[in-house]
Amino acid sequence: MKTPVQEFYEFMEQHQYFIGNDLFKKYHDLLEEEKDVIIKAYETGDKYKTEISGEKYYNETFNIK
Repeated sequence: MKTPVQEFYEFMEQHQYFIGNDLFKKYHDLLEEEKDVIIKAYETGDKYKTEISGEKYYNETFNIK
């Protein structure tokens, strides 16, 4: 599974939009921000308090290496 930001970036690459350094940096900044939001939402909504941390959940769900 990919995040919406990852899918948008892939779309731009596949359709050969020019991706300059400023856009590439903004992509990475937004990807980190999106990651933080997903982790916080997972940890806030984890009513069963599982053993999986928000970081681990994110990495397993969104295939981040």
